[in-house]
Amino acid sequence: MRALSAVVVLLATLGLAVAGADDAVVVSGNGASGTRDCRGGTGVVSGNNNELTLQGCKSVTVNGNGNTLDVGSPEALTVMGNRNSLTWRPGPDGRRTKVANLGSGNSVTEGSSSGAPASSGAPASRSGSAKPSGSGKGSGSNVTVSPDGVSVTGSDGGNVTVSGGGGSVTVSGAGSSLTGITIAAHGEQKTYDCKGGPAFLSGDDNDLVLKNCREVHVSGDNNKIRADGVKTLALSGDHNHVVWSGAGRPTVMNTGDDNSIDEAH
Repeated sequence: MRALSAVVVLLATLGLAVAGADDAVVVSGNGASGTRDCRGGTGVVSGNNNELTLQGCKSVTVNGNGNTLDVGSPEALTVMGNRNSLTWRPGPDGRRTKVANLGSGNSVTEGSSSGAPASSGAPASRSGSAKPSGSGKGSGSNVTVSPDGVSVTGSDGGNVTVSGGGGSVTVSGAGSSLTGITIAAHGEQKTYDCKGGPAFLSGDDNDLVLKNCREVHVSGDNNKIRADGVKTLALSGDHNHVVWSGAGRPTVMNTGDDNSIDEAH
């Protein structure tokens, strides 16, 4: 419950970022600056015109537009938005980030491992009393805390849900870029309904059914996925098995190793 309370404090103060189960970080606000720490989890930027440093992210997905991001050294970087300027850096062992650039007008640049970050700002605290470097609307919001997790609904109808046990984050709002499911759990067997939005899977060893997901992005490893109605499949993780179904064959971008993609029969 202490962890959930910390999430509530952060959400109610920021209106920008979510630190959820398995340390998934979702930035859905606009015009923010500063540092976000994924602490080994996944980072998702759905907002626009942000200038951020992301550190400690296993994977990063950018859905928004016009962002300037230093993403550190993630294993995978997926760019769905447009006109973003992104810098990634090799890992300590020289490992290179797997990049899937599906948007337009994006600049994705390799930086030096010891170079200065592309953006500056005070890093967010690792505790629940984090001081935000951006600002957001705090009034008119409804925060619901239950044994299952935390749900925050803003005055504009946007919603962020952090599940307590499943390691998933759901972000929804009026714009399609703010609708999606991020799954950072490991070893989970579950069915998710994207309701027409995208799904982002950074966890490992899951057995999932994803329904009504127009896009499925997999940066985790050793997952079994059934994707019903998918239009785009982007795999940057390794050793995943994806079975798809739908009216037509999806667009596939497979930059990982030893992945299999089959049509359901």
